[in-house]
Amino acid sequence: MILTHIGEKIREERESLGISREKMAMILGVSPMTIYAWEKGRRSPIRDMSNFIEIDSSELIREIREERTKY
Repeated sequence: MILTHIGEKIREERESLGISREKMAMILGVSPMTIYAWEKGRRSPIRDMSNFIEIDSSELIREIREERTKY
């Protein structure tokens, strides 16, 4: 359910920017199928990002929450 919501937001933002999945994939350095999987809620962008920067996904989420509470 949460991944579906996140995926919908990713798609909405991508479309509001007027870019294709292919263009977004090129910008982010992932495949168009990864973008598709994020948008459909089949893969977690948080997990993919945490793998990329070599940090545990729960640690990444905790750090994001901490930063948000500062403002």
